[in-house]
Amino acid sequence: MAPNKSEPEELALERHAQYRGKIEIGLKAPVQSYDDFAVWYTPGVAVPSRAIKNSRERVFEYTNKGNSVAIVTDGTRVLGLGNVGPEAALPVMEGKAMLFKYLGGVDAFPLCLATTDAEEIINAVKWLSPGFGGVNLEDIESPKCYYILERLQAELPELGVPVWHDDQQGTALVILAGLLNALKVVGKRLSEVTVALVGAGAANICVAKYLRVAGAKWGNLVVVDSRGILNREREDVRGRGEERAGERAGKSGESGESGESGDKSKWEICEKTNKEGRSGGIKEAMRGADVCVALSTPGPGVIKKEWVAGMADDAVVFACANPVPEIWPGEAKEAGARIVA
Repeated sequence: MAPNKSEPEELALERHAQYRGKIEIGLKAPVQSYDDFAVWYTPGVAVPSRAIKNSRERVFEYTNKGNSVAIVTDGTRVLGLGNVGPEAALPVMEGKAMLFKYLGGVDAFPLCLATTDAEEIINAVKWLSPGFGGVNLEDIESPKCYYILERLQAELPELGVPVWHDDQQGTALVILAGLLNALKVVGKRLSEVTVALVGAGAANICVAKYLRVAGAKWGNLVVVDSRGILNREREDVRGRGEERAGERAGKSGESGESGESGDKSKWEICEKTNKEGRSGGIKEAMRGADVCVALSTPGPGVIKKEWVAGMADDAVVFACANPVPEIWPGEAKEAGARIVA
């Protein structure tokens, strides 16, 4: 049975209106009198500026650049809400900035861009990178997000700061860490388990790649998207890659380059995974699986109890859709899953 509306949901509008946002800029250096501004600002500030001009790397010594991160989004893939635009994405980006500061002491700044064009987003990051020590890409739709990340990482020498896509790399690393611990509890090895990956967006494609790096076998991974299980017969995936490779018109975030990049990753999954050649949908992907990692459509009801019951003994189920999981944790436990997250 689904729980009642949670207290956080009931309080969210009230609290956000009360504080008018969640973050603000505070002072790091002490100001005891107006005379201190002569040190922190003009004329004293010209001294570190000249030093940085002569040696650009000294910007990390004399400024907060090394502890600042830009959270960059175009608002096209926010939580489970979809394309809500940059303004509606701002509360989420402020929340991420709050996490950076509270949990890691890092100063993060939301940058919600009024464009959905991949090239414009890339240029914006390039132009803004001198003021930040890192870039966190957030809530950008796929397949565009693959292309943006690849391009920016390829230009790391020019940027001079690391670029990270939270929805791909952050999600994948957290899931990998949780799964490694879960498998220890149930006494199974990553190299031997069958993993059903429900959802084939940016996050789960990255999960598949990270699982492989950690020791899982490609053939033991079964990935399912909205059209069914990925396998070598999925000509629709191959076809989209070929079609988009010919597009160069730069439609709102769907340039040929971005589409080609995303579908290339998805077709790679089609070619390398699913050694049994399974076809069908979520039910068939989960049958006999040791692990289910779901990053798909918000539930509940996307994953059914009987599908969990059809998994292997001591099954592990990670239902990660946001804001509502594909199956309620209690239902997954009732169906026989030993570890649920």
